[in-house]
Amino acid sequence: MNSIVYRIKAMACLCLVVPLLSSCGGSPSYRSFTGRNQSYYAQLVGACDKVMAQLPNGTTEERKIPGNDESLPLVVRDLHPAYVLVKTNAMFIKIGEGRGSYGITWYLSDAQRSLWQMETYAEGRRQVVFSSLRPPPKSYFPGK
Repeated sequence: MNSIVYRIKAMACLCLVVPLLSSCGGSPSYRSFTGRNQSYYAQLVGACDKVMAQLPNGTTEERKIPGNDESLPLVVRDLHPAYVLVKTNAMFIKIGEGRGSYGITWYLSDAQRSLWQMETYAEGRRQVVFSSLRPPPKSYFPGK
């Protein structure tokens, strides 16, 4: 009987400790990320702009960068992304794998050509956390 009680207590401890350990030092949770202030998002947007500016002019292909790549700005690497996809008018940051994972996208709106938005995606939920009005990149207009 004591072994059954011991096993139940051990399982209860694991159920409490494992989620805590997995969140320590790793990627921020979706809730944590969406609760940041606007100055943090502005800093992340600046980092995204720098990465997008590194693409060659006139390129139409996207580039996939491993999340731990040293060329990524520290604010991006601090998110511990699985990977980053970069295009001239958008950047997608994949956070985590499987359940609990989410994405962050900084992109030029199709509806309004001067509207840039940072949006998060998680399990069917979308949330705009930051937006800015600015002209599209020169590379957005082919032939110019």
